[in-house]
Amino acid sequence: MNLFNVARYSIPVILFFALLDKYFLGKTYVFDPAKLQTICQNSIAKYGNDTEALMEDIVSSLRQEYGEAVSPYDGSKWVLNNAGGAMVTTIASSG
Repeated sequence: MNLFNVARYSIPVILFFALLDKYFLGKTYVFDPAKLQTICQNSIAKYGNDTEALMEDIVSSLRQEYGEAVSPYDGSKWVLNNAGGAMVTTIASSG
């Protein structure tokens, strides 16, 4: 197989995936990064380092914006992880 045949078959596949990524995959997220940033900044401005109040406010605001896509806040089921400078909050499974 020569280089022309490789290019003839691979370029359309690469273009297909590039277009798929640009016009479809970027639109499938539930959460809007700009809205998340605004919600978090507003909560931080209100509560600063009060982690419990901060989490309650963020989750409440997220539920107002996204409804049932966000689980209700229950301190025993949410896990706050601040490792490597990245802040992540996840729901712990209830085994």
